[in-house]
Amino acid sequence: DPYGYIMDANKVLLADGDDTQNSMDFSISCYMTAGKTYYLAATCYSGSAQYTVQIRSLISPTSMAFDQSAYQGTIGGTLFPQINFYPVDCAQEKVTLSSSDELVVSIGEWDEFCFGLPGTATVTATSESGLTATCTVTVAAPAELPLNTPWTLDAAKGEQYLRFTAPTDGWYGIRSAGDEIDPYVEVLDAQLEGIVQDD
Repeated sequence: DPYGYIMDANKVLLADGDDTQNSMDFSISCYMTAGKTYYLAATCYSGSAQYTVQIRSLISPTSMAFDQSAYQGTIGGTLFPQINFYPVDCAQEKVTLSSSDELVVSIGEWDEFCFGLPGTATVTATSESGLTATCTVTVAAPAELPLNTPWTLDAAKGEQYLRFTAPTDGWYGIRSAGDEIDPYVEVLDAQLEGIVQDD
């Protein structure tokens, strides 16, 4: 029946624990301060043992970087980037993200990249201690609707809307008479009877 306990440097008991369900394994939860010495002891029917435990302090990071220097995405998508601190096994710090163009890439509630309009933006990560890292994020332009896409005026919408049928699901650009792609076309869904996405 294994039994264990943790003591501080003065052999004062801090926490103890017993095995569960007749298992030889047990766990002990205890708050420890980095740099101090503790004792871990275990006993069972066949004997006992004691170990010295020292909790080392993690060194502060000297640099940080995204796992990629460039990312790509599509309109409406999201991505959770990974940020690494160096040297390896150093302390981790809280990071704040910012975008050079939030219309192209905005930062979500959980620090995810949210892809918006087509274009390129630079995302900067800043740690609590002032370390910085940057990456480039490119959002691809949507596919253009084919020239033979069927169009009809929607009188029910005051004739300011054109009804069309896209060949496949996804985001599309609309080429206007001025031969430019209009990225601000309001897309309607007949099933929902309202605007469901801005291209």
